[in-house]
Amino acid sequence: MTHRTLFNVVLIIAAGLLLTIDAQGAPIAKISSYQGDAVIHSGSRIIPVTEIGQPVNSGDFVQTKKGEVEITFSDGAITKIRPHTNGLIQEREEKGGFWLFKTSNPVRRITCFVGKLWFKSGTSDRKNYLQTPTAVCGIRGSDGDLGYDNINTFLNMYSGEAGITGKVLRGFFEDPGVGAATKSQVYQSLQTAYTKSQEAQATGQVLYAAKAKVDVIQVVKVAATELIEKSPDPAVKEIAALADVTADASIAAAKADVAVETIKEQKAVASAAAVQAQAQADEEAAAKAQEATRIAEAALAAAETAAQAAASAAEEAKTAADAGEFETAKAAARTAESLSEEAAQKAEESTKATEQVMPPSTTSTEAVTSTTEEEVTTTEDEVTTTEEVVTTTEEETTTSEEEVTTTEEQTSTTEEEAATTEEKTTTTEVTTTTGEVTTSTAEPVTTTTAVTSTTVTTSTTRQTSSSTTSTWATTTTRLTTTTTTTTASTTTTTACP
Repeated sequence: MTHRTLFNVVLIIAAGLLLTIDAQGAPIAKISSYQGDAVIHSGSRIIPVTEIGQPVNSGDFVQTKKGEVEITFSDGAITKIRPHTNGLIQEREEKGGFWLFKTSNPVRRITCFVGKLWFKSGTSDRKNYLQTPTAVCGIRGSDGDLGYDNINTFLNMYSGEAGITGKVLRGFFEDPGVGAATKSQVYQSLQTAYTKSQEAQATGQVLYAAKAKVDVIQVVKVAATELIEKSPDPAVKEIAALADVTADASIAAAKADVAVETIKEQKAVASAAAVQAQAQADEEAAAKAQEATRIAEAALAAAETAAQAAASAAEEAKTAADAGEFETAKAAARTAESLSEEAAQKAEESTKATEQVMPPSTTSTEAVTSTTEEEVTTTEDEVTTTEEVVTTTEEETTTSEEEVTTTEEQTSTTEEEAATTEEKTTTTEVTTTTGEVTTSTAEPVTTTTAVTSTTVTTSTTRQTSSSTTSTWATTTTRLTTTTTTTTASTTTTTACP
């Protein structure tokens, strides 16, 4: 058998790798035990594991958090999904051989995108493959652990043999754990999609559900991309590329549905505005709202047509991918994307028309949440401080202390001036209210000839109430001369808000 022939055989066998990710069919296994948190990504839904006997379909992802799931297949085979693991379960008939010698073989593939799982073969003659993005292990009549930490593939066989493609570290290994899960794009994309699905379900709104569906399908594309980038097997890359274009087509169709639901909401808003305007006898507003409603109705009809065509194109892409026709699948995906863009444009037209009749918002949430606690309303003669500033802001206390320090510096300057004045004593009173300073100078009462020492005494008193915060700082500077008959004093009083 030539190398080319062998490549064709491998390509055909690998055809089940990802194409069934988005497929639905009869259950191939069931949940036989579980504990903790786990979910099943099935088609365009993500379902929490909640009961024994819950079905598992071919193409389902099973993902755990702080939990563990055991899955039992119809032939008695068992796999255990360990905590913080993402595994893809697949079963299908895969054709092998070449030309007249083609055969059909039942195959089971379990792909570990991150984490650790254990597998034991069943009683059937079904071929079993344990896989990661970087390796493929064919298991024959055996059981063992498979793991992947985003870099390395681990395999620990307890019995039997394994045919390996790619680099594998053999022997016992620890669970990669939550650290590896947080770095796995497939794991994180599924977790994000599940969160959005739960939020959409809680709202009960169709539009949110349509948006969440896009994120759910996106998981398939992320998985396909990882295999394209990392797999050492050319055949795996080929099939992953087919899955990638199939996912593109499905995502485009889902986005077209989002556009349709968006227009429906805009139409409802415009209709409600028209009714309100008519009730208020506002003919001009009513006319605008009716025009917006008409635009929304036309946009909705066009978007629904585009969405239906996009869904058909997505089905064509899947069919072509199943047949291994990459170019045909890619062309169908492009058609779906073009139709999706058309629906999105109609949604934009409807939105613009509806915005013209929506009542202006009287309160900006963003503005309210960004209101600073340091906001102060100032008048000419008084300072009104908002309650948030009262006693909880350390910055204002620090500012007050800095102002006191500034006052002391001003006092020092006053002292120097007093020392250089030979014919008068100056009493300076500084009163500060919201930054205003008033200075008065009294007539000289004595004469100072020299300054031999300076004593500065500063006292600070703070008073706090439930609505305002005030700080009084009094600084007294006394200048003593060398004579016993003359004393000059300078008093500075500062009030800091």
